Amino acid sequence: ELSSFSNLDLWVEQIDKEIIKVLSHRLQELIDLWTFTFEGYDPSQRYSDNSQAVIAQVILQHSTVHEIKMKNSRLFVDPPLEYARVQCTECLANSLAIITDLPRLKSTLFSEFSNVEEC
Repeated sequence: ELSSFSNLDLWVEQIDKEIIKVLSHRLQELIDLWTFTFEGYDPSQRYSDNSQAVIAQVILQHSTVHEIKMKNSRLFVDPPLEYARVQCTECLANSLAIITDLPRLKSTLFSEFSNVEEC
């Protein structure tokens, strides 16, 4: 039974800090890859680190096509560039939410788990 361990709170706190460190590193990697994709990725170039190129291709796979149209002697982009910005921002937010929406580790969850085992 986990509730009988006197140092459970301390152990869970240490594990939580380690998890935060790993997830923070992964968030930074994700942001770096997004930056690389939109600022420096060239599909015609060969990359020594294939993981970055593969992830950039996956991110760009969900790209939009914009057309330059003319109506009443005016040029415009369809769909508007704001639409593309919104889509990119939503995609980045969804990617970040995979990590940031994870529940935190709490020692009280272990005591609740041990109570369920007794039933």
